[in-house]
Amino acid sequence: MNRYRRPYRTAQQHKTGQMNKTEKRFSLLLDAAIQAEEIERYEFERIKFRLAKNTYLTPDFYVVYPNHIEIIEIKGGFIREDAIIKFKVAAEMFPEYKWKLIQQKNKNSPFNLILEI
Repeated sequence: MNRYRRPYRTAQQHKTGQMNKTEKRFSLLLDAAIQAEEIERYEFERIKFRLAKNTYLTPDFYVVYPNHIEIIEIKGGFIREDAIIKFKVAAEMFPEYKWKLIQQKNKNSPFNLILEI
């Protein structure tokens, strides 16, 4: 293989601490949930989970409900297999949280729950 040719298209890099458009749309739903007093608060990229040496997961949202805490990961149209694996490993390692993987395939589609642990 030519070393100058990329074997696949790389995904756009996420800038730490900045929401992408999909995350911003989901945060509007969380803002509405605060107004409706369904949740107490939420934070974006609040915590980072160490899964193994040099392997981390920084979930998108840390959501505080009156009786539990949810960790929510938001994905766009395509979900890579390694993201699902990291999500499942983190959920297994930290069972004290409720875990949700949510996808929005495009900006006009609804948010769909893909995985809940």
